[in-house]
Amino acid sequence: MKTQLKMTVLATAVTALMSGGAFASGGGGHNGGHNGGHNGNDQEEEVITTESIANVDNTQVLLFNQVENDKVKNTAGISDSVGANAQGNIGMNVASGDLNVQDNAAALAAADASVVFGSASSNVNVNQMSFANGFSNDNVQNNAGISGSAFSGASGNIGVNVAAGSGNMQKNSLGAATGNAQEAEASADSTQLAAGQNIRNEGYVEHDYVALSSVKSRRGGGHHHEPEVVYNTNDSSLTGNAFMGASGNIGVNIAAGSGNMQSNSLSLAVACQSCPQ
Repeated sequence: MKTQLKMTVLATAVTALMSGGAFASGGGGHNGGHNGGHNGNDQEEEVITTESIANVDNTQVLLFNQVENDKVKNTAGISDSVGANAQGNIGMNVASGDLNVQDNAAALAAADASVVFGSASSNVNVNQMSFANGFSNDNVQNNAGISGSAFSGASGNIGVNVAAGSGNMQKNSLGAATGNAQEAEASADSTQLAAGQNIRNEGYVEHDYVALSSVKSRRGGGHHHEPEVVYNTNDSSLTGNAFMGASGNIGVNIAAGSGNMQSNSLSLAVACQSCPQ
């Protein structure tokens, strides 16, 4: 037995076409007979139950790492028309640097409509943990961005992660369950823990002395010189027409630097009494 459920949930416009079977369990039948006479017929009502369950359980852990960067430039980006007008389940991860952790996950479940008792549940659980990591950055430039017309007009479940730097964690999660059920339950849990981190960002002197201007000193001549200090830079951006006209469940994480944690989670459960078949 197959059924096709078209799920349109709230204003998110997340549409998923799925085919699946129904799982039914129940007990019943005809219990009657003659034992020294007619005792009557006792009939148990048949009970049919089903469950539609979507689970996303993800853990990202970063432990006891040491990263040293000296005069390094990390650039991660999505630009032009990448992903424009794309449809469906879209996951994209772009990273530049060290020990960046990225993930996109989706779980969908659909239950058969011909049930008496049923439930739809969706659970999303995300844990991000970063402990005892050291990041040393000297004259490091981290640039992460999405620009142009990237993902413009795209639709569906869209998860995009862009990271430049070290030890960044990014996660997009979707859990969705639907069925002809009497009960619906959705939950989303997210835990982000960072402890014992050692992050050092320092600039450096590019040249011992750089002439800034030809300013006469009190002695009537010469140049005034000062050292030029180059600092670390972390730039993250979302510019242009990126995601213009996009629709659905859209999760975007952009990080530049060290030890950033980002997560987008959506959990949906729908109980409908007249699901289309």
